[in-house]
Amino acid sequence: EEQALGDDKDVAVRANRDLDSVVALFEAAERYVVQFPGQTAAGFTEYLAEQDLPMDSLSSRSTSSGVSVLTPTTAAGQQWHTVFVVGIQEGIWPNTRLRGQLLHTQQLVEEMTGTAGEQPINERIAQVRHDELRTFSAAISRASNTLIATAVADADHQPSMFIERLDPWVPTDEHPVRPYTTVATPLTVDGLVVELRRTLETSQRELTTALDNTEIQHLEARATQAAQALAVLADGGVAMAHPDYWWGLGELSTDHPIHGVDETGKPNPIRLSPSTVETAVQSPLQWFIYQVSTSASSAAAATGTFVHAIAEKYPEADVGQMYLELKAKFPLLAAEAGLEPGWEYDALYAKAERALEYYYQYVDKMRHGYSTGRGATKEVFGPRTLLAVEEKLQVEMDLDGVNVELNGVIDRVEVDQQGRAYVVDLKTGSRSVTVAEMAQLPQLGVYQAMIKAGALQHLVDRTEPAGAALVQLGKTPTTVQIQPQAALDAGATWAERDIADAARWVQGPYFYAVHHEDSCNLKTLCPMCKEGQQVTEWLV
Repeated sequence: EEQALGDDKDVAVRANRDLDSVVALFEAAERYVVQFPGQTAAGFTEYLAEQDLPMDSLSSRSTSSGVSVLTPTTAAGQQWHTVFVVGIQEGIWPNTRLRGQLLHTQQLVEEMTGTAGEQPINERIAQVRHDELRTFSAAISRASNTLIATAVADADHQPSMFIERLDPWVPTDEHPVRPYTTVATPLTVDGLVVELRRTLETSQRELTTALDNTEIQHLEARATQAAQALAVLADGGVAMAHPDYWWGLGELSTDHPIHGVDETGKPNPIRLSPSTVETAVQSPLQWFIYQVSTSASSAAAATGTFVHAIAEKYPEADVGQMYLELKAKFPLLAAEAGLEPGWEYDALYAKAERALEYYYQYVDKMRHGYSTGRGATKEVFGPRTLLAVEEKLQVEMDLDGVNVELNGVIDRVEVDQQGRAYVVDLKTGSRSVTVAEMAQLPQLGVYQAMIKAGALQHLVDRTEPAGAALVQLGKTPTTVQIQPQAALDAGATWAERDIADAARWVQGPYFYAVHHEDSCNLKTLCPMCKEGQQVTEWLV
């Protein structure tokens, strides 16, 4: 920049060209991020290397009778008689996504100006919105005579609020909403098939409620014509016009139980864990989806795993050592999770620090005894001794004729003064569990049932459990929260029934969908959610 503004003309020209190149590089990076979200700087470098750049022409070019297709930036400083500004869609214009995410140009500017970390995220978004408005103003001011701005309104797109700035709409009794121009289906093979299918299916649907003979004949004729046209296209090689390729009409791939049988024809054991029993009892469909899919790990989940690892390494809760471990390794964890220093980084670090403090509080209470609840719900617990951490359990059960293999890992196994095993599950999430839910919480109940079945006989002589507890490390009260579950009785209990129900429901091939209107985790798959409804619905 100093060279570009200097007195040496030749040096200034070269410096200006260099600056133009850097600006062009940043603009290319911005376009690349928009077109290929999630790519890396290495991918951007490869993308640039593969570009075919046009050579300069020595002949003059005439554009007096042509149409210029430009971006708002490249159109700056020019004027035309008529200008079309297209694509004024919500989410596209204004696009409030923070810029410079690939090359971190904004961070570079902040470092150079000494303002790094001073601007809150909401102010940065507001600044981007102002920049978008300035760009929009520059685009619409290129017309000297006629300006035509367009946007699309359909099921997936909405016009931008910039349309209202350009042409404010005042509702009237005759026109309470802004009128739109209906556009015909694009003249493409795909568009034609879509229109014919829509005509066929809507005609069939309307036939179920039509009463007038004339209307019935009209709908039948429309449906027949659409079906015949689709048949002609299918015979001509348009695959998507054939019903065999329509979503919702294919046959089930299989109707066999998913666990199968062994070489002798005996059904394979149903393999479950305490957590999957809980999922299967609450929503069999959700259990199946979790078994056949994977989900990306979040920084918050990685932090929870990290806290568990520290708790395992320091079972006696040595505060000084735990904090040193956190301070040394949290930056590495954050880097692996793609988390950069900032408000989210600081919040997760503080959460991990608080979780370790609560862990120390719990271990201290375990050693000396404690009480939970108040009044009629108050319970007093005597001191316990730590027996094992991250203890792996495996046991087989025969429940209602179903062979179940249970596998699990207990965060902490403790022993009470009667020599009975006590299950402790450390929770780093923020989900609340009510007292009523704790009484028969499936995950803890299954751990207790496994102890009853002898899963800890290598550690303790007695097979009757002393109870279980959730230790909430991720919530934000003033002290650690310990939520106890009473010990299971001898014989069959609600926990064994949960295991039997889960084993029966996960055999398949059909899985119940349990719908929770406000908190459904499977909106795109749950048939009771709007997003998960079937693509094709049969008319009855």
